[in-house]
Amino acid sequence: MTGFEAYCKKRFIELENEGKMVNIDKLFSTCNIDNEEAETIRTEARAEGITPLKKLIKKGKINFQSYERCKKAYNKGYNIVFGNTLNVSNILLEQIKTNIIYRHKIVHISPLNHIVDHNTVPPVFANKDYARRAISAFETFIDSLNKATLKLP
Repeated sequence: MTGFEAYCKKRFIELENEGKMVNIDKLFSTCNIDNEEAETIRTEARAEGITPLKKLIKKGKINFQSYERCKKAYNKGYNIVFGNTLNVSNILLEQIKTNIIYRHKIVHISPLNHIVDHNTVPPVFANKDYARRAISAFETFIDSLNKATLKLP
């Protein structure tokens, strides 16, 4: 599990625990859940003594590993728009997306491949310098997301 995924998932749940109202209906819609399945999730959540949001996450309906799905969940659930609300550059957001793709290649294809992107000129190498830049981008993103969530009504 990446730090991006772990933080975004944990913070998403924390917001509800802090009394921030999630728009569960928009989340159901975003996750392609029809009314019948939504009612099943609500019923199962009540039976388990948890909220529909926690049941939705428990069922894996929100994928925090995917930048796009995570972005949609924050947008629909809490009206946080990664590009606007976070007040970070599109360049930083592209770095985050790219780093998630590179991580996937390293973890799921080969950790021995030190060239993570052959399609760029010059190629992108997995080295300490790149790791420092990636860590910095993730830190900036997470800090910005945290600040934005603290301002929610």
